Amino acid sequence: MSSISKTIGKGVHTPPRDRDVLMVQQLLNKSRPVSLGKIAEDGTIGPNTVAAIEEFQSRVVRMVGTDGRVDPNGATIRALESQLAINPHGWNLQRAVQHLTSHASSSSLGKCAQYVREAIESGGVTLARTNSAKDYGPSLTRIGFRLISGSAYQKGDVAIIQGFSGHPHGHMQMFDGTLWISDFAQRDFWPGESYRTTKPTHAVYRFTILGDFNHPGGATKYA
Repeated sequence: MSSISKTIGKGVHTPPRDRDVLMVQQLLNKSRPVSLGKIAEDGTIGPNTVAAIEEFQSRVVRMVGTDGRVDPNGATIRALESQLAINPHGWNLQRAVQHLTSHASSSSLGKCAQYVREAIESGGVTLARTNSAKDYGPSLTRIGFRLISGSAYQKGDVAIIQGFSGHPHGHMQMFDGTLWISDFAQRDFWPGESYRTTKPTHAVYRFTILGDFNHPGGATKYA
């Protein structure tokens, strides 16, 4: 599945703060040489975003006659996604977990998705934003996480719990190797008594490529 749902870029009208535009801007920044600097991640197509698309098409896609457009399932979006997936630096799991544990509160602040997203991004990847914690599964898979089964949880695993009555937005949390943490250090897998009683549907994701700052022998791919 493509990271975007429609064509964006040069000559294509999109509303301000568009989610697909934001996704492309985030992907461009992840693959952009430091010397070129970052473009604004504001969800709005402008000359800088179009120029960045054309630069990427020329440098990475090797497109003859760049068009400044990104199409769903097209060569440019596939190359952007591939650049992120094969990033030799991978995801700094240690930094992400350290960020999460150092910012965790003693009780819930109602900001689980924000805290976990910021922790994940501190490790060197960018998550597409969603309106609810329960909807972050696709965003995780787009940047290299995969769905796992069983309960042999590992440090850095991320759980997405679906919503239910009283908690429509669900929950998002990360395992630090001992505890599940969201915006607070949890007692167990479930973030509260209502979750513990209801046991709503949930899924656990694990990053597939970890950089050599996690494993001295180099990047590790999980089968």
